[in-house]
Amino acid sequence: MFQVFGPAHPVVADVAEDVVLPCYLNPNISAEDMRVEWFRPDSTDRLVHLYQEQEIRNEDQIPSYRGRTALFPEELKKGNTSLRLAGVRASDEGRYKCFIQSLQWYDDASVKVEVRGTEPLISMEGHREWGIGLLCESKGWDLQPELIWLDSEGHSLPAGPTETHRDSMDLLIVRRRIIIQDRDTKRVTCRVQLQQRSLEKETEFHITGYVRTIDNCEVILCGIKEVSLAVPSSGSQGWSGSVWMRVSFGRRIEVDPVATLSPASNKFALL
Repeated sequence: MFQVFGPAHPVVADVAEDVVLPCYLNPNISAEDMRVEWFRPDSTDRLVHLYQEQEIRNEDQIPSYRGRTALFPEELKKGNTSLRLAGVRASDEGRYKCFIQSLQWYDDASVKVEVRGTEPLISMEGHREWGIGLLCESKGWDLQPELIWLDSEGHSLPAGPTETHRDSMDLLIVRRRIIIQDRDTKRVTCRVQLQQRSLEKETEFHITGYVRTIDNCEVILCGIKEVSLAVPSSGSQGWSGSVWMRVSFGRRIEVDPVATLSPASNKFALL
């Protein structure tokens, strides 16, 4: 006789990452000659992975698991029947059964998988339309998630349309851009959520830039590594050209509006 044990707590997995669903025998006798079946008890199509007569028998495997499941052959002799699941998808969330059967006995254990989704990645695209351009990206989804930009109070911010692409594994990559023009906005959040599975993940971005108005034209500098600033010609109505400033991320730039009136005396103070 033997018992089958799984984890005491849910297994938390990130979308697109690999995860191990623990399952083992007690006592730790060899399972090499036993039937080891992983299945979804709450699904119409049940089979996730089947090992029987020392062979993999996945002819009736759920299609979404094809090529993504494996046992640890060298561990079977130690009673370790854990399942490796590659490239986790949102649809993988839920209950699994680890069923082990010998000629004289059988037992099973339950494993619950919770899929968190990938954390959104925020990158800065430089100055856009007298503001700061930010891009939010999240990868590895099999269902279409929603990307939302929020201010520091948790209110939704107007942003560009969500762009959706597919990667080499046919999983979704979603991106959404925003331009921050409000000088009072110091922190924004990008949230990715999949309501069908109650998944939600968010990332904050802190804006540390300095805002200054020059000749009724607002310039926002926030971690921009290279900024082009147009300078008005002395005694003319138009713009005479651009002055380039190179700054380090997170530093503030203060521009002397008097100095910028003359292209020949471009003075910028790094704080």
